Amino acid sequence: MFKKELKKRILVVVGASLMACSLFACGDDKKASDTTAAVTTEKSKDAKEEKKIEEKKDEKKSEEKTEEKKTEEKKEETTEAKKEETTEAKKDETSEEFQTEEGPTTAEDADEPVSGDEAGHVAMNYIGNYACGKATAEVSLYDGEVSIRISMPYNAGVVNEWSMSGKMDPDTRSVSYQNCIKIVNNLDPEEGEPDRVTEYQDGEGMISFADTDEGRPTFVWYDVTENAGADMDFEYTY
Repeated sequence: MFKKELKKRILVVVGASLMACSLFACGDDKKASDTTAAVTTEKSKDAKEEKKIEEKKDEKKSEEKTEEKKTEEKKEETTEAKKEETTEAKKDETSEEFQTEEGPTTAEDADEPVSGDEAGHVAMNYIGNYACGKATAEVSLYDGEVSIRISMPYNAGVVNEWSMSGKMDPDTRSVSYQNCIKIVNNLDPEEGEPDRVTEYQDGEGMISFADTDEGRPTFVWYDVTENAGADMDFEYTY
């Protein structure tokens, strides 16, 4: 009887020990699991922080590149502007070199056309007086622009006059204009009629200069406003 009782107590003690060990083991596993989870969470946070830092770095690099691009564009614009200013200044200097202190160069200043090589300006080769039928023209150079004045009889008592000016294109030897002034001159006006009437002041067109086979200057008048120069070839007279 005593042996049975002792055996029961031993079994109870052993069972209690096993249960205690099991509980302790579970606690350790839980602690280990909690520790692992905490470590994983910290790593995840660190990864997110690193990602944010990298994103900020990329944004900063992108902004720096954008600023660099803007700076380069500004530099290019400044360079182009300076080039244009230099070109315009050189043009002005060239124009001034070929102007006299007395004023415009006209047909009266030269008996013969001046060669472009000698004068250094292609327009100088076409200064002078021209004619086409009853129409006459005078070409002069002043302040870097070519001035043209054309006179054409309308009838016995009326003469029309056109005056225009513009820069000559040295490659095409043409002068485009948008400032033509047309004046009607009444040579024998009746009582109450004006002697000169301005018909318009904004005529448009182009004067195209060339040379004949004999080397004499000539020009063709393309009048956009009223086609007044149709079928007319003006030739240099003196």
